[in-house]
Amino acid sequence: GRPAFVESLKEKYADLELNFVSQIPFEELVHKYRTCTLGIIPSLHEQCSYVALEMAMFGVPLAVTDVDGLAEMFVQRRTALKVPLVFDDVKGLDVDTGKLADAVACLLGKPVLRKQLSEKGRHYFLEHFTVDKMLKNTLEIYNRILCLK
Repeated sequence: GRPAFVESLKEKYADLELNFVSQIPFEELVHKYRTCTLGIIPSLHEQCSYVALEMAMFGVPLAVTDVDGLAEMFVQRRTALKVPLVFDDVKGLDVDTGKLADAVACLLGKPVLRKQLSEKGRHYFLEHFTVDKMLKNTLEIYNRILCLK
């Protein structure tokens, strides 16, 4: 069965069409990326989000938290909408849920912005994050390290 928190969220937000999935076949994943309206990555910590990269590869307009790797991977209002984190004395580091909701509402309400982020996000992915580009960059780093010794 599903974890209790999933059922709790479905009950709490019964007015929303929420779909929780676990592992799915690649073809189904591709279909979801090609047909979704937007992607949301509300992470507190990311070094390199493969989900964000996959979404960018398929031109999914994104709302992401402005944290670690996501901050390096995306440019505010050019390739994604970035949402700040906040610090709470009790909870510690947390997503600014009000600003995340604003970013999602902005994307839902502005089809032209979604299209721009989709196109620029995909272009940015092709310029910086294809397997060939990342392999080339990694090898350059290794070569620089080896030459320093």
